[in-house]
Order: sequence, then C-alpha cells, then structure tokens
Amino acid sequence: MGKENDSTHHLTSYYMRWNFRQNKIDRNRDGEPTYKNPLYTKSSWQGYVIARFGTFGWLTVLMVLLIAYAIFYSPIFAITDIQVDGTSRTTAQSIGERFITWQMAQRKWLVFRQSNLLLFSSSWLEDNLHTQYSLADVTIMKTLPHTLRVTITEKSPALVWVTNDSYYYIDENGGISSHIDNPDVAGDLPQIFDETNASVQATSSFLSTEKINFIRDLQTQLNSLNSLTIQSYSMPDRLSWHLNVKTEAGYEIYFDTTVSLDSQIIKLREVLDTKAKTDPPKEYIDLTIGDRVYLK
Repeated sequence: MGKENDSTHHLTSYYMRWNFRQNKIDRNRDGEPTYKNPLYTKSSWQGYVIARFGTFGWLTVLMVLLIAYAIFYSPIFAITDIQVDGTSRTTAQSIGERFITWQMAQRKWLVFRQSNLLLFSSSWLEDNLHTQYSLADVTIMKTLPHTLRVTITEKSPALVWVTNDSYYYIDENGGISSHIDNPDVAGDLPQIFDETNASVQATSSFLSTEKINFIRDLQTQLNSLNSLTIQSYSMPDRLSWHLNVKTEAGYEIYFDTTVSLDSQIIKLREVLDTKAKTDPPKEYIDLTIGDRVYLK
C-alpha cells in the first residue's frame, strides 16, 4: 500500500454585514484584524460629519455665514437716509419719527432688526400709515445702499378743522389727512373752529360724512345770499350737532346738522327779507328749534 498522504483542508469562515455608511456589504475573515479611524466611530458623530462633509463643504458654510453677516448685520445696508414726500413738513416729521424710526428698532422673524434696508417691511409701514392717516396711496421705495423713500398721496380735502391755533385738513370721508403749516394754502375751503380747542389725534373717522356734506352745502347756499358775508364757522366740539356761522355784521346763525339744510335756509331767507331788515339781530339767529326762528 502506498503511503497515503492526508491533506488537511482548512475551512476558513467568513461573516458578512451591511455597511450602512458606505452602502455596501463588508466581508471579513474570522480573526482578521480590523482597523478603525478614531475620528470615524459610532460614538463620534462629529467625526462622521467631518468625514462626509469635507473641507470644501465647511469652507462653503463659512462663506455663507460671512455673506449673511455682511448683508444682515453689518452697516453696509443700514438705513441712514429717510425721505418722506407728498405731505406737509410737520406730518413728514411725524411719519419719520413715530413710524419709520420706531419700525427700524423692531425685529423681523425675531432675529433681524428692520434698520437693514433689505429687511425693512414696506407692507408693515404701509398698513400702519393707512391705519393712522387718511391717505389715498402710499408708495415705498428702497434705493441701495441706504435710502428709504416714502411718497404720500393724500385724499382731497373737504374742509379745515381749527383747534388751539392748529389747522388740519379733513378729507371727504371725515378723516384727518394732514396738519397744515400755512393756513393760507387752504383757499376757499370752509374752516371750522373747535370752540373747546381740544387736541387732535390723527384718525380716519374724525367727522361724519353727513356733517361734512352739510357744511359744504351750507357754504354754497350762504355764498348765494347777497345780504350775508360769512367770517367763520364753529362747533362746540366735533361730536356736536350744532354749527354756528359768524357773519361780518357781528351776529351768529345757529344751524342743526341733523335737520334738513334746505328747510333751515328757507327760514333764514324769510327772516333776512322781513324782520332782520327792520330790526337786525345783534347776537344771533337761531334756526335749530323746530319751525320757529329766534332772533336776539
């Protein structure tokens, strides 16, 4: 018998596992040493991020942060030039101080101050101005790098309200549109003096439209009476229904803004054509008490 050579077959076992990070199957031999990067372990997520993101990625993030800082936090786009056009100097100053400067100190998205021209909310300012003033239109323009320009278009004035030596335009809807620096520019608009000299706050509903229409129609009717020359109009306050008209002759005429104007003008014409001719009033003609007329 020949010598029988026994060959020993060594079975090497393998194990396989799915490598989720590299998206492949790892095949390792039993007993085979494994090598690990100390920065890339299960317990070190920072190392994983570093390995996956790479140097270029971190440089990109740094560049984005620098650009964001330059745009939103540096003075490159800070608002330093505020222009308000289309209204009186006093109103323009009020808009600049009460609204624009205040809004610049507020934050947008709870992080960025609106003193930055790019972050300043035009719609926010426009809504606030429409709430406080009676305006036809508001146009807001931003001119890089520092200029904010607000152009105001006021509603057409219907009359002038005078209180404590200050003059204000009242528009057709009854709102205070602006303060008047020079009352001479009011022209032929009726001027209503507040007898109590109460302070005025900008509002869109200062006088009712009924009173405004009454006053405007009254001015037209009185101008057609050749026997009268009107000096001024006055009211006890803006909520009163009394309207007093002072004549050049020195006496006043009392009107009721809640009663038909035509009926009161008819009574006034009759008095002027009869009793007032023979015995002119020294203090007033009162048209507010029913169908009667009282002279004094």
